[in-house]
Formats: sequence, C-alpha cells, structure tokens
Amino acid sequence: MLRGFIRTTCPHCGHTFSAPDIEDNANVYSMPVNCPKCGKTFRPKSAGFSGLFGLLKQLFSTTQSKFENCNPSKFLHNKLQ
Repeated sequence: MLRGFIRTTCPHCGHTFSAPDIEDNANVYSMPVNCPKCGKTFRPKSAGFSGLFGLLKQLFSTTQSKFENCNPSKFLHNKLQ
C-alpha cells in the first residue's frame, strides 16, 4: 500500500531525495528503494509508529498548552449563576 512520499538520505553516498513510502508485507517497514545517484538499494526509515507517537505528542502538548492558558474561573462563574 502506498503511504505517500518521504524525504530520505542514501546511507552510501549521502544524496537526499524523495521516495515513495510503500508498505512492505503489511507491516511498518518500507520497501527498499534505489538511490538515483549511486544506484544502491537500501531500506528507508519510515515514520511508522515513531511518526504516530510524535504526532500524538505534538497534539497533546498543543492541547495542554491551550488548557493551561485558559482561565477556569471565567467558566465556573458563569455556571454558578
């Protein structure tokens, strides 16, 4: 399944390029890709679970900062009236 495109760097020559992120055998690993510069094959690091964890961490830190900046007494005062 095609998950999109990722920016990856060849570990052999250091060339940075965009490659399709294709699921390998229904797991989080990506299919091996060929470097367009040196032609060697390698398996790019996909976001996988670490990408999901990073996204959730960013989401919860943003939500937490919104609650910390909120003044709860304003809402509590309106409920008590």
